[in-house]
Amino acid sequence: MLNFYRIGERNFESRDAVRRYGALCSFKLKVRKKMKKIPSKQDKKTDVNFTKSKPFLLTKTAAILIFASFLRCISVYVFIVPNKFAPGGVTGVASILYNTPAKIPVGLTLFLLNIPLLVLAYFKMNRSFALKTAFVIVLLSVGVELFGKLGIPQYGIAENADKMLAALFGGAFAGASLALTFKVNASSGGTDVIGAVIQKRYSATNVAWFILMFDSLIIIADGIVFGDFVPVMFSFVSLFVASKVSETITNGFTTAVTFTVITKKPQELSQRIINEIKRGVTAIRSVGLYTGEEKTVLQCVVRKRQVSDFHRILKETDKDAFAFAMPATEVLGQGFTEALKKHAAPVPISDNESAQDIKEDK
Repeated sequence: MLNFYRIGERNFESRDAVRRYGALCSFKLKVRKKMKKIPSKQDKKTDVNFTKSKPFLLTKTAAILIFASFLRCISVYVFIVPNKFAPGGVTGVASILYNTPAKIPVGLTLFLLNIPLLVLAYFKMNRSFALKTAFVIVLLSVGVELFGKLGIPQYGIAENADKMLAALFGGAFAGASLALTFKVNASSGGTDVIGAVIQKRYSATNVAWFILMFDSLIIIADGIVFGDFVPVMFSFVSLFVASKVSETITNGFTTAVTFTVITKKPQELSQRIINEIKRGVTAIRSVGLYTGEEKTVLQCVVRKRQVSDFHRILKETDKDAFAFAMPATEVLGQGFTEALKKHAAPVPISDNESAQDIKEDK
């Protein structure tokens, strides 16, 4: 009976065979290292990408959070509070309390009401999210009070001030601030923290509805407290504008349109698209379940300025084609946004070694 030495999925008849196999593997590893030019530890220390270094990332994140807090301070101090708006969240509560006879400072309310939410974020989310959110809240609380000390003008104190402009600009600044904080995985506090916690715990839940309900209760409370429901309507306008601006900045502007075309002339149509507007086309074979006919589905992404040319080509080539368009945001790839880094070039094979020798052993 023969004795075999087993290494992984390989069987060897003798120890000499095992040693020869080990020497071969060692030689292959040396060749790969030489070909790939793997840097040493010293090289790795000197070859540092500044844009990915920790100090640079911390500075960049801090700068974004400071700018986002500045925008939120403008929204709260200049537009929201002087017009008695309460567009939901902790900011809405702070505005209501400030416009009561007690005149509770907005910065103090923002800071105190966000403390329990920060504790919740620290234990339910992660340390980084909680610390960055705390940084924003401190800047916002101090910034609003500092605006008052510096005497920054407020829009809405004059009787002839346009409340609609205040609602629009207040929402726009708030939405831009919210989008910037989301970009760096942070929050400005309030219902945003509650939404983030719920989203992490119940990922399938539509958190937006919970936040909308909570914000709506605060807005309605503003009308009940002051007995005037005109600010309530403007508060809803401001809330809507904030959500739209935040969504637009986060998802990107609509810079392209995706066309889906079902046609009997796929070759002719695709060639015209490629030659005339210089866009790629993807063809998918399909069967119409109603007619039972085989057709081809073409998909093409074009820039907005090319939409009219696409319509012209489609009309001239196949008038019976069925087509529909959808807006596309954050289009990545050749001809649009280069978002992905190029992969490293394949490792070349030396003349003294065959491809079979370099290939991984199976």
